[in-house]
Amino acid sequence: MILEEVILENVQCYYGKKTFRFTNGLNIVLGENGEGKTKFIEAFEWLFNGEESKLESLISAKKLHETNIGDRFSVSVSITVNQHDEIKTLKRFFIVEKLTDSVRVSKSEMNGDIVNLNGERTEVNGNHLLESVFPSTIRKYSIFKGEESLNIFDDKETLVSLINIYSAAKSYEKYHKRGEFLKTKADDAVDSELSKDTKHKKELIKIDANIKEFKRQIGIQETLLQEILETENALEKSIKEVESYIHNAEEINEINEEINKLNIKKNKIYIADDYTTFLFDERWILKDYKTILDEFTSKIKTNYDTKILLEVEHNLEQGKNKAQALTLVNNALPLPLTTPSKAIMESMLADQICKVCNTEAKIGSKPYNFMMNRLEALIESSKPSSTETEIKLFPNNYLRKLDYLSEELNENYEKLSSVPTQIKEKLEWNESLKNQIIQIDKEIEERENQKIRIIGKSTVGEETLSKNLKNYTGWQRDLKTVNREVNSFGGKIENINKDLTEEKLKKDRIQQLGGTNTKKLTQIKDFFQDISKIFTDTKVKMFNEFVADLEKKANEKFKLINKGAFTGVIKIYIKNIGLKPQAEIELLDVNDKAFIPNKSLETSMYISIIMAISDLTKETQDEHYPMLMDAPVSSFGEIKKRELLEMIYNVKNQQTIVLFKDYLDLDENNKLFIIRDFEKVKRESAQWAKLERPFNDEKLETLNTIIEVL
Repeated sequence: MILEEVILENVQCYYGKKTFRFTNGLNIVLGENGEGKTKFIEAFEWLFNGEESKLESLISAKKLHETNIGDRFSVSVSITVNQHDEIKTLKRFFIVEKLTDSVRVSKSEMNGDIVNLNGERTEVNGNHLLESVFPSTIRKYSIFKGEESLNIFDDKETLVSLINIYSAAKSYEKYHKRGEFLKTKADDAVDSELSKDTKHKKELIKIDANIKEFKRQIGIQETLLQEILETENALEKSIKEVESYIHNAEEINEINEEINKLNIKKNKIYIADDYTTFLFDERWILKDYKTILDEFTSKIKTNYDTKILLEVEHNLEQGKNKAQALTLVNNALPLPLTTPSKAIMESMLADQICKVCNTEAKIGSKPYNFMMNRLEALIESSKPSSTETEIKLFPNNYLRKLDYLSEELNENYEKLSSVPTQIKEKLEWNESLKNQIIQIDKEIEERENQKIRIIGKSTVGEETLSKNLKNYTGWQRDLKTVNREVNSFGGKIENINKDLTEEKLKKDRIQQLGGTNTKKLTQIKDFFQDISKIFTDTKVKMFNEFVADLEKKANEKFKLINKGAFTGVIKIYIKNIGLKPQAEIELLDVNDKAFIPNKSLETSMYISIIMAISDLTKETQDEHYPMLMDAPVSSFGEIKKRELLEMIYNVKNQQTIVLFKDYLDLDENNKLFIIRDFEKVKRESAQWAKLERPFNDEKLETLNTIIEVL
């Protein structure tokens, strides 16, 4: 979209109809303070916002003075643009009726018309046409009044909004939303099918209720977090404003760097103090388990002895097992037949050694015969029962399983013997980490106090700044509190998200258990989920690529504006915090250290980013929009100013309108003239808005701004 013409009719100092004509590229409007330059921007803004409360202030005093009582005239602002090979005109106006001692004004109206390539004119709704020609989401990033207004990035969401508007990532949003919609519909279909299954119905109802509740909790926490983030942004902005006026800015910058390093060091300290988790995951709960384990082992042994005794008596009664009938020394109970195992006893017999007591057992000796009898008894006991009358006293070997468990627990306890030491070391380690954080906090506080002392020595005259200086300490304290709250809310949201994910996984598992129809619908849902993820990932990828390109182009323009001077490097950080991602912009030196730029450097940084965004628009969209800047570089020197204008001039297919009070001076007769340096400024067009001379500097009705094409 190219803005071709702006007509002001009886607007403030613009008496009658005054026309500004523009073209693509760099357009310059010169104007001294108080001669109509800023009034042009204000009239332009009124065309867009249509504010009714300021209508009377827009009326040309000269026109009103020359109008007879009872007569009427029009006050209007109109623009003509060329968009998609159509000429579109927008006009906002109201009617003024002069009364004896006052005026009567009508409500403002907006007209619009379009002329196509065939010359056919069509009247349209002016407000609708305005939004089509120059969307409100774009306008607020296209018109800048004064140097301070360029700092639109104090709001950390602004840059993200611009990137979303201009980057190719935007084109994937509708696909992402469509994928989410289809996935939700498929999920509902799966739920509907599963609801017919009474087996899982109650469980699903409970899971859905949990999912809904977790989403509600996340929404609440994110809303609260967003409010905290806005407070954080405001505090950071206030602190930055105070620090920017301090004479010893370098010292403040060094202290800020130290504070930043300390905060990074502090954030790297992770205190694992979830002792409830350690209690179970690390088995700290078994620290004093030894007495219980000993009692358990003792009971197993006692019951084992009783079992063997009963088995021996039973076998004697059965007259079946001679080996079991052997009497041991001191009437001790023999080991179970399965101990040692068949393979071990065969090995001992082959080697003629009792490997349990390390004693020789020659063939024919009593120990050898004893082992042979036990082996035969074991083999015999392993055979299937030959008669139905044979009864086994203990058909199941549950006690042996308990014995194995006892052995395993005793082996594991050896590993647990270090638990008391682990607990002691963990508590001591966490305490040392807490002490480190306390020490870092003290160091940060000391450096904050250093900043306060430096600020206190600064001689600042402005009343507002003096008030800010008094509040500086409070802001620093509040910012620390807010930072803690941001981390707290972030942690809460993360934990709720974990619970939400777990509930969704439960639901997915139940869906997998459904019938044929449910499984088919689940596959469809998974398909749409995959599609949605592809578009989401692509959108994120395009967004990140745009940020990288933006950073690169912004730095290229930054170097051009500050040719031959120190600049540093523009760095853009995107953080996903709260409801929306946020962007932070810093200037880094060669060592990647952030520093506080002077006003001129800061302004050129903002202009570079704004121009880079506009430049990238042409690569990602078919549309681009004009940019209007009123007195954007009051802190620039002449050379830097010319380099900025040259950089803007060299940006092709970008319409930029810059309003300057620069390049004007007074001669010996107190008459304004354009200095010769302006001849060196490259531009597509230039106009001079100046008051018609002579005029009475005490009477508004004598003021009339005229436009001179240069």
